[in-house]
Amino acid sequence: MSARDALVLGGGPAGLSAAALLHRRGWSVNVIERAAHVGGLTRTIERDGFRFDLGGHRFYSKNPAVTGFFADVIGDDLIEVDRRSSIHFRGRFVDYPIRPWNALRHVGPLTAARIAADLVRLGLRRTPPGAPRSLEDWMLRNYGRTLYETYFKVYAEKVWGLSAQDIDAGLAAQRVKGLDLRATLVNALFRRRPAAVESMVERFHYPRFGYGQFCDNLAAELGQRVATSTEPVRIRHDGRRLTAIELAGGGVATCSPEVVVSSIPVTALVRLLDPAPPAAVQQAVDGLGFRAVVFAAVFVDRPSVRPESWIYFPSPAISFGRVTEPRNWSPDLAPADKTSIVAEHFCDVGDATWRQDDAALVARATRDLTAELGFFAPDEVLGSAVVRAPAAYPRMDTGHRGRLETIERYLDGFANLQVIGRGGMYRYHNTDHVIETAMACVDRLTGGAADPRAVNTELAYHEEKRTA
Repeated sequence: MSARDALVLGGGPAGLSAAALLHRRGWSVNVIERAAHVGGLTRTIERDGFRFDLGGHRFYSKNPAVTGFFADVIGDDLIEVDRRSSIHFRGRFVDYPIRPWNALRHVGPLTAARIAADLVRLGLRRTPPGAPRSLEDWMLRNYGRTLYETYFKVYAEKVWGLSAQDIDAGLAAQRVKGLDLRATLVNALFRRRPAAVESMVERFHYPRFGYGQFCDNLAAELGQRVATSTEPVRIRHDGRRLTAIELAGGGVATCSPEVVVSSIPVTALVRLLDPAPPAAVQQAVDGLGFRAVVFAAVFVDRPSVRPESWIYFPSPAISFGRVTEPRNWSPDLAPADKTSIVAEHFCDVGDATWRQDDAALVARATRDLTAELGFFAPDEVLGSAVVRAPAAYPRMDTGHRGRLETIERYLDGFANLQVIGRGGMYRYHNTDHVIETAMACVDRLTGGAADPRAVNTELAYHEEKRTA
């Protein structure tokens, strides 16, 4: 096939994967990235000899082609890491995904009795008809009210800034490991083992020097085809095709690529279109938003703090919602005999957390990590770093699907536009899903029939398969 011309908007894992795959097939490809560096949310930050990711990203895929591509890009630096997670609850660390009997040991006898009674009732009664609408509906069906209110409700609302009644049920189905209530009940009554279940991510893949290696290696492969500190400021169209892209970055330039692949937030993409889209589409865009995260990394003068990959903090008394300890992912992410803790503060752009001074935010996080949690002593702190991510998670409320469908129908009218990635598709994709959308996009552009929207549509827990 003769070379074709494509412009990729966004230098995160979706955009760079699509660009590299098209380049390998002989296309002429250019990538533009608004930031001064590639990677987006999969960036690895380096400060004072420490490395940390913007969120703890593990790699696992059910798709062998995606796994092979990721391994090819990382090469000999791909390592395997044990997965261990917990929820901090009432001063104790409870296993996550939830194991009923482990959870019951930590909640006190009265709450434990209420949880057990809920599980018995759920295990015996018939599932209500119809699909659950909200995260609350899904949780009540899978865990019962006591366990839901004890563990999940407060954390979900802390992460999303929404009432659990307003969060889409699909988010829970894919992100929370539901209990097999019948197997749990049988095991409780008759001491039988539940149906065999294999966790897909008891071990996961990870790049030795941080998750940012993935995008850094792709950018190195593409070389001068990647332009950072460059962004689209206007996208002209004739109603059927995108005709010209105006770019700003050290000046203003205009290009007219044959194909445009967009991984930038879909809300930003639509607002760049000239002429502007119909009022209904603009209204749909205005109804979508993103949850932001402020990352506070604290560098610590000790070799280790905790053994977990992730720890979740539902309590509103703790300023952050989740922490990671990068050294637990790879020893190369911290100097010898040193470690770090990265605290994730979920917020909205412009709110009090987002606007808080870096020093004040680190001081509050450090106070929680030391005085409240006892992870380390204040005099062990070596330094810190703060990074803000404005569009970390698409805010998936119960009405977002209809708004998104309105936008998708409109964008489908442009024959030379393909939309991929988490922000680009407004879907809560993991990195493996993001790569898979890029692969589907490339397949479609090169004569195949794959559909990026078919990726990650199964409403089942991402990290589990049944073996019996």
